[in-house]
Amino acid sequence: MKNVQFNPCFTANPATAAFLALTFWGIATYLILSLVPYFIIEGWQMGFISCRMEKMIEVLQYLLLFSALLWCNYVSWTTWFYWRQCQRHHYRRRRYFIWPIFLLWLAIPALIGCDNEDELISLILIMQLPPAVIFPLLCGGKDWPWALGSIVTGAAGVFMVLVPCQQIVRLCKPVSSLGDPTPPPPFTAFVRFLGLAGTGWTVWFATALLLLLAWYLLTAKFMARREHIPFRTMFGRAVRWLWYAVAAVFILFAIMTWREKNEAARLMIALEQRFGRPPTTTAFRDYYYRHETPDQAYWNRISTLNQKISYAIKTHPGLPDPAVTAPYSTDELAVLRNFFHHHALLIGQWESAFRGHIPPMQQSTTPGTFWSHATTAGLAVSIFTQLQLWQLRVALADNNINAAWTAYRNLAHADALLLRGNSGLDVIVWLKGENRRLDAISLLLTSERLTAAQLTQLNRELTAVAVQLAPFQKHCLYIDAVGGLDIFDMLGQAITGNNDFNPVPPAMLRWFFPQLWWYAVREKTTMMRYLDGSDLRHAPTPDELYRCPLIINGLYFPLTHNTGERFLVLAARIRKMQARLALEQYRRQQRYDLEPRSLLPSVPDTIPRTVFCRDAGRLRHGDPDY
Repeated sequence: MKNVQFNPCFTANPATAAFLALTFWGIATYLILSLVPYFIIEGWQMGFISCRMEKMIEVLQYLLLFSALLWCNYVSWTTWFYWRQCQRHHYRRRRYFIWPIFLLWLAIPALIGCDNEDELISLILIMQLPPAVIFPLLCGGKDWPWALGSIVTGAAGVFMVLVPCQQIVRLCKPVSSLGDPTPPPPFTAFVRFLGLAGTGWTVWFATALLLLLAWYLLTAKFMARREHIPFRTMFGRAVRWLWYAVAAVFILFAIMTWREKNEAARLMIALEQRFGRPPTTTAFRDYYYRHETPDQAYWNRISTLNQKISYAIKTHPGLPDPAVTAPYSTDELAVLRNFFHHHALLIGQWESAFRGHIPPMQQSTTPGTFWSHATTAGLAVSIFTQLQLWQLRVALADNNINAAWTAYRNLAHADALLLRGNSGLDVIVWLKGENRRLDAISLLLTSERLTAAQLTQLNRELTAVAVQLAPFQKHCLYIDAVGGLDIFDMLGQAITGNNDFNPVPPAMLRWFFPQLWWYAVREKTTMMRYLDGSDLRHAPTPDELYRCPLIINGLYFPLTHNTGERFLVLAARIRKMQARLALEQYRRQQRYDLEPRSLLPSVPDTIPRTVFCRDAGRLRHGDPDY
């Protein structure tokens, strides 16, 4: 019998044992879900724990499994308590219903299953029926008013908790497109009827917690009356210490959240000093417009043309890959000529749209909507530069240097538009466009039909691009800062862009869960530290993100570091192309060919050396792959 006392829920009285099991289940779940993720994140931050996001989710699943075992322990002790009640009183025959109901309760998960969160919520509600509803009514006796009060308050509290929780679960589900969440849950009509919004959700959830507290106390009162013991006996030393632990964890996370918010405010000031303006949507709009008037009608027309030309490229068979630097075959050039002939009118409209000044697009300033704007500019410029590179190849094959030079100028003019880009896609497209510009210059040099003035202009343009690399990386970091911090506004305010879907703003519930509040602020401060760097390579590498337990950072930075590496590659290519242009100019001045290399004279110091080779003389004229 002494060995049984090692069970944390064992006491001499079945009522106090069942109540302790109930308390231990709820509080132990609260504590492990609060402290275990905290220690994992702190250990990762200090460098002695490596826990990738998938592993973090697996750890949480094990913690929920442990909570389920504690729940089974609570239901077992509660079943034993009610079986003893039926055995002691005059309705002993009812005890024969207790254990069959318990066995049926054990078989419910296998009978119902659980494939999504809706079925999980239904399963939890059904599993709660025997200990919370059926057994009290079956064994309540003359104390049935207390049992009924416990059932009513518990049901009302669970319903009020499920309303915001169900909404939050729907908000976090994957969406088919940005700003278009999944269909609203069944509670939406009820929520719309109540008109809940903003701080109304705080009052709603506080009322739900008060109802659950009333259910907890009424359950204790009902069990105490059935056992004929004082009410205060239900709150023994073990129960009190469990509640002391809850209070300590709540206060601890509240203090840590306060400290983390101070750190976030300090980092925000550092970012403002780093970029010269606050990383907000309003400040970015003024920076993006640059005292110009946006023209959304122009970009709507660009979007329409982009859809048409994209469909034309997709449906035209045999078009060559624009990324291939090798000369196209005769058949591939014939396919390109056929394509340009069939879509001459559409391509003419496309080129005229990108000729001259290009106005900025409309930029939203509503917090939480920075990433909701369409990436029209990046997609359109990507298709446009691809077409211009094709046209340049066809013009060179037809010995039309003027048309080839015009195609190059159109390509460079369109790609320069993205230097004021407003999204990460614009940055990636700009890098692709600059590499296409270098491919175009290489093709023009290979043709040996450029004039001395054109060579000088190309060299001057490449020098300007090289100078712009560092400021443009700062611009990219500013875009990432505005967009990344805006994600927290979007999640905190639950902005979806759908008027028929009104989810609960998680920020309105932060006072009840300082653990989640601390986690969100820690995500924010970690992101700001990554963004307060000299260039994009200061962001975490994909390998570091793979070991990162912070979900938002892990999803936001997978391409940032690689984009910084692509800036280095572009700088190296520009340097090589400058050397090639200088050698071509030097060759024309000296009036001899650079082939073979044995005839190459000493090269003056004015010709730039590449990052891969200190000897500029090793570069061969006409070789695009050096």
